[in-house]
Amino acid sequence: MSAARPPSAAGPPRPGPLAWTLIVAGTATMLWAVIGVFVEAEQSNPRNWLGWVLGAALVHDLVLLPCVLAVGAAIVFVPGRAKRAWLRWGLAVASVITLATFPVAMRWGASPTDPSELPLPVARNLAVMWAVVVPGALIVGALVDRRREGTHR
Repeated sequence: MSAARPPSAAGPPRPGPLAWTLIVAGTATMLWAVIGVFVEAEQSNPRNWLGWVLGAALVHDLVLLPCVLAVGAAIVFVPGRAKRAWLRWGLAVASVITLATFPVAMRWGASPTDPSELPLPVARNLAVMWAVVVPGALIVGALVDRRREGTHR
């Protein structure tokens, strides 16, 4: 019987059946969408679609990705394993909420003739959400770390 190879000698991890199923499904969905844009060209305006997709890719690669990498690099220095984990989750949740509500917070689509269209102070509420979620995640993480330390004594 041969000994199992250590993980470092096994090479990079390989995708399993679920991963391949999701990769194939995602690729098929994207291909279907791209074909649809060009088949329905008179309704979809492929030139505008291409500009939007390229713009989104550039914003992702030149703005969003460096910010995520910088925050990820900074989280490494937060002491406490649970605190780091809870902070990552808190930042992820707050970021998704911010991304979803950003157009509303910027008041894109608000009409001066219809003040009730976007009546809530969304930008303020977004700041309050960040002020609650991120410190709350740190507090929960600290409590979990403290509890773990108490059980290992």
